[in-house]
Amino acid sequence: MSSLPDRLSLLRFAPKVEELAPSRLVDLPTVCVHTNAGEVDDGGVTRTRLQGLYHARQVQLDPIGLVALSPGTTVIGNHSYLILTDNVLIEDQIWPGMHDSPDILTKLLAAPLGLVQIDDPVLLIARWGAVSVWGHWLGELLPKVVMAEQAHPGRFRYAIPIDIIRRTEERSFSTAVLESLAAYGIGEDRILPLDHRFNHRFSQLFAMTPVWSHVAMHPAALDAMRSRVQGVPGSKAGRRLGLLRRDVRTRNVFNADETIEVLEQAGFGLVEMGHVSFVEQVAAFREAEAVFGVLGSGLTGLIYSPDGVRTMTVAPANWRDVFFHALLQARSGLYSDVLGTPLWNGDGVDRDAPFFLRRRDILTGLERIMLPEAELAPRGLVHVCGLVLPRRLTHAVVDFEFRVGPNTATRPEDGWAGPEPDATWTLGAESRLVLPMPEVSGPLLLELVLSTSLAPPHLVSRPLQVSVGGVDLAPIVVAEAGTYNVELPRECVRDGRLEFHFRHPIVTSPRDLGVSPDDRHLAISFHRLRVRQLQE
Repeated sequence: MSSLPDRLSLLRFAPKVEELAPSRLVDLPTVCVHTNAGEVDDGGVTRTRLQGLYHARQVQLDPIGLVALSPGTTVIGNHSYLILTDNVLIEDQIWPGMHDSPDILTKLLAAPLGLVQIDDPVLLIARWGAVSVWGHWLGELLPKVVMAEQAHPGRFRYAIPIDIIRRTEERSFSTAVLESLAAYGIGEDRILPLDHRFNHRFSQLFAMTPVWSHVAMHPAALDAMRSRVQGVPGSKAGRRLGLLRRDVRTRNVFNADETIEVLEQAGFGLVEMGHVSFVEQVAAFREAEAVFGVLGSGLTGLIYSPDGVRTMTVAPANWRDVFFHALLQARSGLYSDVLGTPLWNGDGVDRDAPFFLRRRDILTGLERIMLPEAELAPRGLVHVCGLVLPRRLTHAVVDFEFRVGPNTATRPEDGWAGPEPDATWTLGAESRLVLPMPEVSGPLLLELVLSTSLAPPHLVSRPLQVSVGGVDLAPIVVAEAGTYNVELPRECVRDGRLEFHFRHPIVTSPRDLGVSPDDRHLAISFHRLRVRQLQE
C-alpha cells in the first residue's frame, strides 16, 4: 500500500446512522465529599480535578448510533482491529498513540495475513489492542452488545477478539467475559471469534459509536445494562461491600490485614470479584449501600449500584483514574478518596506498586462517607480539599461570559484587557465589573471560571480577592484553570446590581515570562461568571 487511506470518524463516514439513543443533556453532581490529598501529597492533582471534571457539571452527551458499513469492509488483524472500508480508516478504531504514527499504520495494513470471509450480519465488539482489562470490557464494550440486542434481538453475531473468549480450565478473564455475555442472553453460538492472525472481510459488518462521551456514560446504556441482566441471585456480601484486589499483583494494600480488620469492624463483607461468577458480582453491587475498593477494574460494577451509593476508594498517591468517578456521578453517589504512600522499589511501574494506608485515614474516610448527605453538603455545598463545590448545579440567576461577543461590559479603564475568543484578562492589579442582578430569595453562590499564566517554581499561583458591594468574600488562590466558588452574602446585592471589585496584586507580562512579546501587565484570565441560588 503506497499511501495511507483517508481517516474519518464513524459518524462522518456513515451516510446513514440508526440512532439507538439520542443526544442527552445530563446534570452530574459533585460526589467527592472527603479526601486526604494534601496530607500524603500536595493535593494539586485532586484540586485540579475537583475544579474541573469532578465539579458538578452539565454536559450534552453524544448520541449512540449503529452504522452499517459497506460490503467488503475489512477488520485488520495483529490485535489492531482497524476498520478499513471504501479505502477509509475509521478513526474510532485507531489506537490514540497511532494517530501520529503513519509508519505503524502502514505496516499493519500491509502485513501479509490470511483472509477470512464472513457473510453473516456481525457487530464489531473490539477496541485497539488486546482487551484484557475488565473495566474496558464491562464499561465500554459489553454495553454495545446490550444496546444492540435491545434494539435488534437476535439479529447479530458479535465479533470479539478470540483472546478474551477462549475457554480455560481454571477461572479466568475469558470465563467472566463469557458469563457476562450469557447474563444478557448471548450464547457462544452468537459469538464470532476474531483471530488476530488473520484479517476478516465482512459482507454485513456493523459498528457502534462509543457509549461514553465527555467522560460520562450515556444514561441509556447504563439503564440497559442495569435492567436487562438476567439470573442475578441474592447477594451474600451484605449491605457493605469490600474489595481489596488481593487476587492481582498490582496496587495492593501493603497493610492488608490491618485494613481488613478495620473493614470487618465497620461491617463490610469482603469479596474477591475474580473468584465469583459475573451474576454474583452484579448481585453484590446491586444490594450494596456502601462500597470500599482499591481503584481498579473491579469498581466498574458500580454500574449496578443503587442510587446514592456511598463509596470509599483507596489508591497509591501517584495513581489517578477518573473512570470510576464518572460512574459514581451517574449514581449520584457520595465518595471518599483516600490515598496511601506508594512503596515502589524501582521494579515495574511506580503507579502499580503496593501502598501503605494509615489506619486513621481509613477510619476517617469510612466515617465521613456514612454521614447524612445534609451534613456532608449543608445548603447543597460540599467543602473538600480547601474548596467549596455545589453538590448539584442549581439555576444561574446571573451568567456572564467574558469572551468576544457576549462581553460588552469590561473596559480598559476598569482594569480589563480586550476580550479574546474565550476569555478576558485582567489588566493591572485591580479590575471592576458591574452586572444587573434579578430579585431572588435565599443564599447565593458565586462561580468563577478562571485560568492564569504561571512560571514554576517561582510563580505557582496568584491570589484573588473578590469584593461585591463592598463586602469581601473568601479569598481565592488561582493555581490552575478551573471553577472557583465562593458564597455570596445577600447584602452584596445593592439596588438590583452586583458591583464587583477584583484585586489581583501579582501581575506579569507574557514578555516577562518569556512566552510572547506581549508587554501588558496581566494577572488572571476570566472565562465565565455565574451566580447560582443555593438550597435554603
